[in-house]
Amino acid sequence: MNILYRLINRIKFKRLIKSNESKNVVAGMVKARKLYKDLVVKAHPDKHPNKRSIAEDITSRLTCCKYDYASLLKLKDEIEKKL
Repeated sequence: MNILYRLINRIKFKRLIKSNESKNVVAGMVKARKLYKDLVVKAHPDKHPNKRSIAEDITSRLTCCKYDYASLLKLKDEIEKKL
């Protein structure tokens, strides 16, 4: 019974890894790096002199999570809404 349980869990885990790209660390970091560069340019405080405080806040949060692709996607939506 224990062997069957372990086999089923292994199959589920393999499917999860294949279906979820965020689990692939290297690909996620490469995507995060490209997205980070684009977002820093979009949210730079010099580009938004009227909303400078918001842009500085977003830029500092971008720097904190520059390798986390999921967080960068959330910040991308926030940049589009606020700036």
